[in-house]
Amino acid sequence: MAEYGPEDAYLFRLRKMTSYVSSKVLLRIFQEGTKSKKKHEPLFQYYSKKNIEVRKFKKCLDNTQIKKIELDPTGRSFDVTLLFKCIKWGNDKLRDKNSDAWKEGNESLESHSTAIKNKRNAIFHDDIPLDKTTFLYKTEELRKTLIATLTVASKEEYYGISDEESTKLITEVNEDINCLRDKPLIPMNFEDYKRQNYFIEQGDYVRNEGTIYLRAQYEKIDIVTPGVLLLKMSFKAKDIYVDMVLTDYTNLEKEEAMKFEDLLTDITLNTHDQVLLIEGFAGVGKTTLTKKILCDWASGQSNMTNLMNYDLLLYAECRNNSIRDFKALVSSLMPNIASSFKEDDFKYTVLDQKLIVVIDGLDELNTASAELFNEVLKLKQTYGLTLIVTTRPERVNTYYIKVSPLNIRTKHIRLKGISKDKVHTFVIQYHKEMKKNGIGPSNINSLLDYLTKTAQRLMDLWMLPFNLILLIILWTLDPRAINNINTASELFWKIQELILLKLKERLQQNENTRHMSEPLLENKIQIFMNKLYSLALRGLANDEINLSDRSYKELEQICIQESIPSDDMIGAFLKKVLIGTPQGFESQHSFPHKGFQEFFGAKKIFLDILSMPEKPKLNDTLQDIDRALMKHKLPSEVTQALLAMIERKVSKYAPTDIEPTYIRDILDTISSSQTTDIRKYQNLLITLIGMFYLEKNTNDIAEFIKYEALHLLEESGIRDREAWLRVLNTVKCDKFVATYISAKQKILDGVIKVNDTNLFAYVSLLKVLTSSSYKVDEVKFEIQIRNEPVGVEDLIKQLHAMNLQVTKLELWQDFYNPKPTVKLEADIVSVQKRCQLESYIGALTPKMELPMTIKSILISLSDAKCIAHLNSFLQSSNTLTELGEYA
Repeated sequence: MAEYGPEDAYLFRLRKMTSYVSSKVLLRIFQEGTKSKKKHEPLFQYYSKKNIEVRKFKKCLDNTQIKKIELDPTGRSFDVTLLFKCIKWGNDKLRDKNSDAWKEGNESLESHSTAIKNKRNAIFHDDIPLDKTTFLYKTEELRKTLIATLTVASKEEYYGISDEESTKLITEVNEDINCLRDKPLIPMNFEDYKRQNYFIEQGDYVRNEGTIYLRAQYEKIDIVTPGVLLLKMSFKAKDIYVDMVLTDYTNLEKEEAMKFEDLLTDITLNTHDQVLLIEGFAGVGKTTLTKKILCDWASGQSNMTNLMNYDLLLYAECRNNSIRDFKALVSSLMPNIASSFKEDDFKYTVLDQKLIVVIDGLDELNTASAELFNEVLKLKQTYGLTLIVTTRPERVNTYYIKVSPLNIRTKHIRLKGISKDKVHTFVIQYHKEMKKNGIGPSNINSLLDYLTKTAQRLMDLWMLPFNLILLIILWTLDPRAINNINTASELFWKIQELILLKLKERLQQNENTRHMSEPLLENKIQIFMNKLYSLALRGLANDEINLSDRSYKELEQICIQESIPSDDMIGAFLKKVLIGTPQGFESQHSFPHKGFQEFFGAKKIFLDILSMPEKPKLNDTLQDIDRALMKHKLPSEVTQALLAMIERKVSKYAPTDIEPTYIRDILDTISSSQTTDIRKYQNLLITLIGMFYLEKNTNDIAEFIKYEALHLLEESGIRDREAWLRVLNTVKCDKFVATYISAKQKILDGVIKVNDTNLFAYVSLLKVLTSSSYKVDEVKFEIQIRNEPVGVEDLIKQLHAMNLQVTKLELWQDFYNPKPTVKLEADIVSVQKRCQLESYIGALTPKMELPMTIKSILISLSDAKCIAHLNSFLQSSNTLTELGEYA
């Protein structure tokens, strides 16, 4: 152990000042602000009488702080951190805890209190090289802050402390600081410091050794395998990562573009009140993004601002049901280091570092990970760790419900997938890694050509990395299989068909199963698949994506029962993953991606629906009874009385004219709780609806089942226009789906903004509505297309057929690349003639006539002939207010 020198004495004195003198000043502020509290009255009871939300206050405290408040109603044993929290939540005459007055830097008592707390944290947590000059400067800086706090507290607007009492308090502060600054240290003082310094040295040990150990663990976590395990390969996530589309959604009124390197820019180290929330749909790349953050930190190099300022980065997956508290998390990530500490010392030593915690998959919360997440939120309030959380949209509300009582501000980021110009890059990098594993053809030009041709029409589909990975694998196994894919459901279906085909071929080569006939083998595979579908759905109900030992044994038992090789069967659909436990990392079986689990769960429901007998409706049953009674020629009053009695008795057991609830019944049956949380099944329901239009016997799916699925989808959180358009990009749009979404969800109301992302969703929707003579109320369309205007022609034709208005037309590619004739010239002319067009951006050709309704134009002139054309319009227009031209 290193020798203690003069700088240690300086640090000991400075820490003593901040813990002793600062707490004395804050204790006096606390006492002045709680004078109405009786001497021995419990503080929580006092707060309840003042209508302070004690439940929310407790969420800001850790267990040690709660216990201290319960045992000490006077506050004399409270440290600086706890006193500050009590002052902020419960002191009289101070502004609301959310007020800007609490920000450091102004002359309010609130601000000075915050400054005292921050100085304490800086001295205890920051590495301060102390020579005598720095020590004296820090001492006087602290003295100035404490005296200023007492001076402001003495003002009438706060606690009106008398001049005599105020002078006495300030004198005590000066004497205490001078004593701690100048008085010689006795051995007992220095032994106390050595005990304190033990934890500092342990902190150095954790920082140094922990970084080395975590880097090794994150190297293992960085290994990824594809969604189809018939391709035996693995590689590092960082080798396939490309820049993704991120937007800052914190300001709900204005969603702004965000870069990966700026994610932590506005988040300051050791702040208690901010979380980075990353929201994204299934398969959009949330886990890939978090792995990128992990690997950057572990490598010691990152272009993300502030990431390398953190001593330690801790990673937790919500799917893990083995870790239920923070102590278990740090022990699982660094078991060798944890074993050298006693009791909770390791946990608190870690918390004393500059710490960033990444929690991936809030939508996969289970009982254990929910407890961990709640504890991390509490610890954040006390220790100021930086927290990054990822989730699907359906669980965003769950997050805000948990953090709103804690006064935590959220930097809300939306992850939207891979940008269009990076799709080819991602595919090339992924293919390169496949080649390293000896898989796939050397030339991928045909796949890149396919992506180019479908880029506009299927933009939403190919922006999701998971879908792209499935497409690459599908193309690798069977290049023809990628043709005619229009939805994610079709992509998943094709993948499963191919897996089953390859699996059958493998079993036909296996010495234990090659003697079986093809029909027998297919039957055995189906029995296994039915069990896998059931386990997938059961896992979703129990918030498990990793298979429990019980579930895995059930799959093994099926293989034994059917005499088929378990390694081949299970290995075709599940992968081994490393899961952190309090004892370290362990291997478990898991679905390759939650999207696959949801696909299998949806398949279970789909097959159950096809095999279910139709439920009789109550009215139909009553009519049958009525006809039976009529045969006996009973008096009508007797018949009616019997029917009324039967209706009363059985109405609670049999459905009435309301359609039967097949899907909800299935979900209720497998639910582990009394009420089924439909939100957790949102992506499953989207997948299920997609299946209705894929299977050859979908005619057997009654409309009321489709209605129920759409209704449950709405209940799961799909409510706004953007979310329903995403559904249309995921499933086939038929008359029933189009009518439901249009009529019930009001997707064609008001001003409709069509852009590159939702263009084809609107085209498919309007095509169906046009053919079914669906009536749409007065709607105005604004068309804003930045890429090639593929699909705009179809949209304009549908709008024309339904006599709908276009008030804004922006075709940016035509504007930047003007030609004498443009592809959509006839369609643009029809819009200009038929609609009350108010704004136009694009090219101006000789055949176009700008309508007199136009108020704003930004145009490029395709040739010199257009100049006279434009001048003529300008002379006659009396509505134009904005003009921009590009020659």
